[in-house]
Amino acid sequence: MPDALITGGTGFIGSNIALRLIERGWRVRILERPRASHVLLEDGPFEYVTGDVLAPDSLPAAMQGMDVVFHAAGVVDYWRQGVERMYQVNVEGTRNVMEAALRARVERVVHTSTAGFRYAQNSAADHHRPHLYVV
Repeated sequence: MPDALITGGTGFIGSNIALRLIERGWRVRILERPRASHVLLEDGPFEYVTGDVLAPDSLPAAMQGMDVVFHAAGVVDYWRQGVERMYQVNVEGTRNVMEAALRARVERVVHTSTAGFRYAQNSAADHHRPHLYVV
């Protein structure tokens, strides 16, 4: 029976991943931020571990013994005020998850991302760059 860690497991996408994995017989551990809501996962044989993708020190224990990490934590915020938070979670948080998975020798990481990546800052976005979605 495979073991999986899900970041963003209390969110819409992550909770659906968790439910499908349980249906298929996986053991599921969910990385949850302090005070996270379990509304989408009311009951289930989930193991919750407190941590945050922006707190790299919280990730090694969460990843210990995992075969797969499903990285579904992310922020989508198209308002100018949310740009910094979006960058922190979606870029720096993803970097933290990938580095922790590498150190923990996790066999596979499945990364779920967003099409939104930055605010155009009072100008039209340039869609003619060779690598549009690379930060």
